[in-house]
Amino acid sequence: MGFEFSWKYFGVILAANLLALIPFVNDAAGIWRLFLGNGVILALVIGIGLALSPWLGISLTLADTDSKPRVVFLRALLLGGMLAVFTLAARAMIAISFFEGLDLSGFLEFSRQSYPGFGGGVMISIADALLQETVGRLFVLPLIVALLVTLFPQLQLSPAAYWVGIGIAAIYNRGQDLVGTIFQPLGAGELLSLFSILVNIVPAIFFGWLVWKRGWLVGLACHWSMVATRMLVIFLF
Repeated sequence: MGFEFSWKYFGVILAANLLALIPFVNDAAGIWRLFLGNGVILALVIGIGLALSPWLGISLTLADTDSKPRVVFLRALLLGGMLAVFTLAARAMIAISFFEGLDLSGFLEFSRQSYPGFGGGVMISIADALLQETVGRLFVLPLIVALLVTLFPQLQLSPAAYWVGIGIAAIYNRGQDLVGTIFQPLGAGELLSLFSILVNIVPAIFFGWLVWKRGWLVGLACHWSMVATRMLVIFLF
């Protein structure tokens, strides 16, 4: 299982991540500053991830499996849709319980206001998902596993090492939001944000498991399916 370091994959993933930064800036000058400021960091992150993954048996495309690739990716897309429904339902129930008079339609309307329309929301969500999977699951996950098996040779790539890496990668993706919320006075809005962040850690752990067992692209496909389905539910219902 695994794959050899490929400059082709490195270039494609780096280019995709640089393009994913574009929705987060407002002018051409900002794009170039963002490219220059983040390009080197992304190159290091992707390069380290691609170098460590073969050693750890983590595949970039699709891990060795008896299932056909089409079946694996279809299952990942379906699971992503299910995760979108789960996370939205959980957040809706939490929000409705915290705010008197809020119903499901009000929750969906509030959610729509967080995005610049359906198309913009899909673009931003897909770009953010790619960045999360690149930094969290392509870099942080294998880095943590590599550190663990280096510092504790008795682990010998045991499932425990991978689960620790999966958990840390999941928390890392939401760590900044989590820390920022915890150290604020916890009113109803802050508690809602905290619970929403914790709910989103659940699919992040599942994406990490998919990367470990099925490959990084499968985890990315599942993540993309989740955010796309979420946008469909928010804007069409």
